[in-house]
Amino acid sequence: MRKTLILLYCLTIGFVGRWPLDSAHGAAADPKEICARVVNDDTVRRYNPALKEGFLKAYHRVFPDADGEPDQAELKTSSFRCMDSHLVACFVGANLPCGKIDTSKRNRGATAYCRSHRHDEIVPMSATGHDTMYTFSCAKGKARVKEQTWSLDRRGFATEIWKPMD
Repeated sequence: MRKTLILLYCLTIGFVGRWPLDSAHGAAADPKEICARVVNDDTVRRYNPALKEGFLKAYHRVFPDADGEPDQAELKTSSFRCMDSHLVACFVGANLPCGKIDTSKRNRGATAYCRSHRHDEIVPMSATGHDTMYTFSCAKGKARVKEQTWSLDRRGFATEIWKPMD
Protein backbone atom coordinates (compact mmCIF):
# COMPACT_ATOMS: atom_id res chain seq x y z
CA MET A 1 0.00 0.00 0.00
CA ARG A 2 2.76 2.46 0.96
CA LYS A 3 4.67 1.74 -2.28
CA THR A 4 1.51 2.36 -4.28
CA LEU A 5 0.95 5.71 -2.58
CA ILE A 6 4.56 6.75 -3.17
CA LEU A 7 4.30 5.74 -6.83
CA LEU A 8 1.05 7.66 -7.26
CA TYR A 9 2.59 10.71 -5.59
CA CYS A 10 5.65 10.57 -7.89
CA LEU A 11 3.47 10.16 -10.97
CA THR A 12 1.28 13.06 -9.91
CA ILE A 13 4.27 15.33 -9.26
CA GLY A 14 5.79 14.37 -12.61
CA PHE A 15 2.48 15.02 -14.39
CA VAL A 16 1.70 18.31 -12.68
CA GLY A 17 5.30 19.53 -12.76
CA ARG A 18 5.91 18.87 -16.45
CA TRP A 19 2.75 18.62 -18.45
CA PRO A 20 1.31 22.14 -18.14
CA LEU A 21 4.48 23.85 -19.36
CA ASP A 22 5.38 21.28 -21.99
CA SER A 23 4.14 22.46 -25.38
CA ALA A 24 4.63 18.94 -26.76
CA HIS A 25 1.45 18.01 -24.91
CA GLY A 26 -0.55 20.85 -26.44
CA ALA A 27 -1.03 22.70 -23.17
CA ALA A 28 -3.11 25.82 -23.58
CA ALA A 29 -2.43 27.08 -20.05
CA ASP A 30 -0.62 30.38 -19.60
CA PRO A 31 3.00 29.76 -18.46
CA LYS A 32 2.80 32.81 -16.16
CA GLU A 33 -0.17 31.29 -14.34
CA ILE A 34 1.56 27.93 -14.15
CA CYS A 35 4.68 29.50 -12.61
CA ALA A 36 2.52 31.26 -10.08
CA ARG A 37 1.17 27.82 -9.06
CA VAL A 38 4.31 25.69 -9.19
CA VAL A 39 6.59 28.44 -7.75
CA ASN A 40 9.90 26.79 -8.73
CA ASP A 41 10.57 24.50 -11.66
CA ASP A 42 14.19 24.05 -12.68
CA THR A 43 13.29 22.50 -16.03
CA VAL A 44 14.89 24.69 -18.69
CA ARG A 45 12.39 25.07 -21.53
CA ARG A 46 12.89 26.33 -25.07
CA TYR A 47 11.67 29.66 -26.38
CA ASN A 48 7.91 30.09 -26.53
CA PRO A 49 6.75 32.72 -29.09
CA ALA A 50 3.72 33.49 -26.91
CA LEU A 51 6.18 34.92 -24.35
CA LYS A 52 8.13 37.09 -26.82
CA GLU A 53 7.54 40.38 -24.94
CA GLY A 54 8.89 38.86 -21.74
CA PHE A 55 11.92 37.48 -23.56
CA LEU A 56 12.62 40.95 -24.97
CA LYS A 57 12.49 42.49 -21.47
CA ALA A 58 14.87 39.84 -20.15
CA TYR A 59 17.18 40.27 -23.17
CA HIS A 60 17.64 43.96 -22.43
CA ARG A 61 18.37 43.13 -18.78
CA VAL A 62 21.10 40.68 -19.80
CA PHE A 63 22.47 42.90 -22.59
CA PRO A 64 21.68 46.51 -21.54
CA ASP A 65 23.96 47.99 -24.22
CA ALA A 66 22.42 46.01 -27.09
CA ASP A 67 21.09 48.04 -29.98
CA GLY A 68 17.60 46.94 -30.96
CA GLU A 69 16.08 43.53 -30.42
CA PRO A 70 17.54 40.04 -30.72
CA ASP A 71 17.05 38.38 -34.08
CA GLN A 72 14.80 35.36 -34.49
CA ALA A 73 17.74 32.93 -34.24
CA GLU A 74 18.75 34.37 -30.86
CA LEU A 75 15.20 34.11 -29.59
CA LYS A 76 14.84 30.52 -30.80
CA THR A 77 17.90 29.46 -28.79
CA SER A 78 16.72 31.19 -25.60
CA SER A 79 15.18 29.37 -22.65
CA PHE A 80 12.86 29.97 -19.71
CA ARG A 81 11.97 28.44 -16.35
CA CYS A 82 9.98 29.25 -13.21
CA MET A 83 11.62 30.83 -10.17
CA ASP A 84 9.80 32.23 -7.17
CA SER A 85 6.50 32.16 -9.09
CA HIS A 86 7.92 34.23 -11.97
CA LEU A 87 9.19 33.47 -15.46
CA VAL A 88 12.91 34.01 -15.99
CA ALA A 89 14.80 33.79 -19.29
CA CYS A 90 18.31 32.92 -20.44
CA PHE A 91 20.00 33.52 -23.78
CA VAL A 92 22.46 30.91 -24.99
CA GLY A 93 25.90 32.05 -26.04
CA ALA A 94 29.34 30.56 -26.50
CA ASN A 95 30.10 31.12 -22.82
CA LEU A 96 26.58 31.55 -21.43
CA PRO A 97 25.43 28.30 -19.81
CA CYS A 98 21.67 28.21 -19.23
CA GLY A 99 21.79 24.98 -17.20
CA LYS A 100 22.66 24.63 -13.54
CA ILE A 101 26.21 25.61 -12.74
CA ASP A 102 28.77 23.06 -11.55
CA THR A 103 30.02 24.32 -8.18
CA SER A 104 32.78 21.75 -7.70
CA LYS A 105 36.26 23.11 -7.11
CA ARG A 106 37.63 19.94 -8.66
CA ASN A 107 37.25 19.73 -12.41
CA ARG A 108 38.25 16.59 -14.32
CA GLY A 109 38.94 18.53 -17.50
CA ALA A 110 41.17 21.02 -15.72
CA THR A 111 43.00 18.22 -13.91
CA ALA A 112 43.71 16.41 -17.18
CA TYR A 113 44.71 19.64 -18.95
CA CYS A 114 47.16 20.63 -16.22
CA ARG A 115 49.01 17.32 -16.44
CA SER A 116 50.32 18.35 -19.85
CA HIS A 117 50.23 22.15 -19.40
CA ARG A 118 51.93 22.35 -16.03
CA HIS A 119 52.11 26.15 -15.64
CA ASP A 120 49.33 27.61 -17.81
CA GLU A 121 47.69 30.68 -16.32
CA ILE A 122 44.26 29.79 -17.74
CA VAL A 123 42.69 26.42 -18.39
CA PRO A 124 40.47 26.83 -21.47
CA MET A 125 36.73 26.20 -21.26
CA SER A 126 37.19 23.53 -23.90
CA ALA A 127 38.86 21.57 -21.09
CA THR A 128 36.75 22.62 -18.09
CA GLY A 129 33.35 22.83 -19.78
CA HIS A 130 31.26 25.97 -19.91
CA ASP A 131 29.06 25.20 -16.92
CA THR A 132 31.68 25.48 -14.19
CA MET A 133 31.47 28.21 -11.56
CA TYR A 134 35.23 28.80 -11.67
CA THR A 135 38.13 29.54 -13.95
CA PHE A 136 41.16 27.36 -13.33
CA SER A 137 44.92 27.72 -13.69
CA CYS A 138 47.75 25.19 -13.55
CA ALA A 139 50.44 25.19 -10.86
CA LYS A 140 53.11 22.50 -11.02
CA GLY A 141 50.79 20.27 -13.04
CA LYS A 142 47.81 20.61 -10.72
CA ALA A 143 44.55 22.43 -11.39
CA ARG A 144 43.80 25.32 -9.06
CA VAL A 145 40.75 27.56 -8.80
CA LYS A 146 41.76 30.97 -10.13
CA GLU A 147 38.53 32.91 -9.64
CA GLN A 148 34.78 32.57 -9.42
CA THR A 149 33.04 33.23 -12.72
CA TRP A 150 29.34 33.19 -11.80
CA SER A 151 27.10 34.23 -8.93
CA LEU A 152 24.32 31.73 -8.32
CA ASP A 153 20.69 32.08 -7.41
CA ARG A 154 19.17 29.77 -4.78
CA ARG A 155 18.34 27.23 -7.49
CA GLY A 156 21.95 26.95 -8.79
CA PHE A 157 21.71 29.03 -11.99
CA ALA A 158 23.92 32.00 -12.98
CA THR A 159 22.26 35.25 -11.90
CA GLU A 160 24.16 37.22 -14.53
CA ILE A 161 22.33 35.53 -17.40
CA TRP A 162 18.92 34.50 -15.95
CA LYS A 163 16.70 37.57 -15.84
CA PRO A 164 13.01 38.20 -15.02
CA MET A 165 10.59 38.32 -17.92
CA ASP A 166 8.14 40.71 -16.24
